[in-house]
Amino acid sequence: MKWLLQKIILGIVISSLLLGQSCKKDDITPMSGADSTKAVNTYIYEIVKEWYLWYDKLPSNTPDVYLSPQAFLDSLTYKPIDRWSFVITKKEYDDYFVQGTMYGHGFSFSLDAENRFRIAYLFKNSDLYKAGVHRSWIIEKINGVTPDTGNIFDLLGPSEAGITNIFLFKKPDGSEVTDTFTKKEVTMNMVLYRDTLHVDNKIVGYLVFEGFLADAEAELNEAFDYFNKAGISELVLDLRYNGGGELSIAEYLAGIIGGNAANNMPFVTLTYNDKHQKNNTTTKIIKNSKTVILNRLFVITTKETASASEALINGLKPYMDVYLIGSQTYGKPTGMNVYSIQSYNYILAPVTFKLTNKNNYGDYFDGLPVDKQAIDDIYHDFGNRNEACLSQALYYIQNGTFTASVKAYYVPYKHPKQGWRTEVIAY
Repeated sequence: MKWLLQKIILGIVISSLLLGQSCKKDDITPMSGADSTKAVNTYIYEIVKEWYLWYDKLPSNTPDVYLSPQAFLDSLTYKPIDRWSFVITKKEYDDYFVQGTMYGHGFSFSLDAENRFRIAYLFKNSDLYKAGVHRSWIIEKINGVTPDTGNIFDLLGPSEAGITNIFLFKKPDGSEVTDTFTKKEVTMNMVLYRDTLHVDNKIVGYLVFEGFLADAEAELNEAFDYFNKAGISELVLDLRYNGGGELSIAEYLAGIIGGNAANNMPFVTLTYNDKHQKNNTTTKIIKNSKTVILNRLFVITTKETASASEALINGLKPYMDVYLIGSQTYGKPTGMNVYSIQSYNYILAPVTFKLTNKNNYGDYFDGLPVDKQAIDDIYHDFGNRNEACLSQALYYIQNGTFTASVKAYYVPYKHPKQGWRTEVIAY
């Protein structure tokens, strides 16, 4: 289950057939008495033939309908472009997208340049967060064993409640901490960090935003109430681990950031296949009570910055200067509609539309390039002025230019099921 949810995190904008709904689920009732796998796959095939963005690229021969639903869908999708269409159980969908929960310890980790695993971020509901563990801490041992790229997932165990692990952490000052934690259902907060920093006579808002899930609106409201009260005139939006989510939340955040400069102007256009051009829709940037007055935006990005994050960046670029710092984004200028295969409790989300901005630009399948390359500096906590990406934004605000070049790097590691990866993994 966990690896499937990671795929979702890395690339989905969810929209609806009807503008204004956060997610419309088209109910499908399978034929009674049919074999369940065959019935589920039959309906997957019917929907894909009608709504899939690249329906004309479907294989000429119908694949084996007795494959698992995800394997069946994978046999249909347009390779290598489509890396995102998925089918999962309704419970998996509800847990992540509706309830905003995961099962685990509630933290993410990544490798540093010395092949050591470090904490990348934690959810506030995590027991590790409550115990004072921070981003940048080194995971020295798990259950007495030093983690490496070949054993870390086995050491952590499955993503389910009740799994207990003993961690030895090394803090930035060199001291070590040992503690025991048990996996549980963890509620995921989307605002990982927010604060203000003073640069000369300017007040800079800094927001680390992890995902565009439905409950994120309340968290964004709290953050921008704080920013408005502080009187920020600059904003650094940290999307380095934001793999997307609901388009409605991206629209809402666009209204907060760009509403003053582009109120009631086009944000993104959703373009469907030639069978459903009547469903093409252009959404707008709408100013709201949380809107801040900004002339430009600094965005921190990595290869994990995807989908709704990219739509936000691309949608705001026609109206304000948007500077990207870090590394090139993932590259997903498409989105999905969600279909419920009701009687069998599956949710299908095939790619159904392409996203473009006011200038009709949306060909960033290779990602959006950065204005300033910098490492994802997991050696420093969020908000630290010495952190590589944040320091570049602050330097530009103060000096009107970036500093000398900083080399970016990603250290790959081999996942037992998915092969070599560079993404941050939530666990």
